[in-house]
Amino acid sequence: MPELDQEQKKIISKLEEKIQHIIEEETNYTSSKKVYFTQSEGLVLSLGLSNLNLEELPDEIEKLIELIAVDFSRNLLTQIPVLLLKLPKLAVLDLSYNQITRIPNWIEKFSLLRDIRLNNNQLYTIPRTIGGCRLVRRIYLQNNQIHSLPIELLELKLLEELHLDFRALMHKTTKGILAQLESKGCKINSDYNRR
Repeated sequence: MPELDQEQKKIISKLEEKIQHIIEEETNYTSSKKVYFTQSEGLVLSLGLSNLNLEELPDEIEKLIELIAVDFSRNLLTQIPVLLLKLPKLAVLDLSYNQITRIPNWIEKFSLLRDIRLNNNQLYTIPRTIGGCRLVRRIYLQNNQIHSLPIELLELKLLEELHLDFRALMHKTTKGILAQLESKGCKINSDYNRR
């Protein structure tokens, strides 16, 4: 397997330094937590910065334009970072177990996105623009405060799985959307959580 080119090595090295600095500031000790990545043909294709108590993502990430998958789960992010828009090939986005309160309307710009993991956040709504993510196959939304879903979910013809909590207060239109998705072959995985 080809080694990372010099530019990619510098970016990863900077990320590792930045992460270590953040951990030291937060905890006053050196940690063994690392930046995890996979590579192919000398390019970084996936990046894992999970469980690091990050409140924001390091800017260096936007330089890794070949990224296909990112795992920023189990951090302290309160919003989906706009710098992700600089990653045109992104197919897997894992922001689960954060403190995200809303999905921005620009989610539709992720034209290659196939797997969205936003479970265990603080979401109340899903924007209508989610219908623009035409290649999405799996969406994880469980353990949020969602009571309604946009009808635009029906535009996701390739959607195979939708994970969410069933709520006693779920709107009738949402139940209808779920029934239509199921009739099209989408598996609805719901945790029966009557809040």
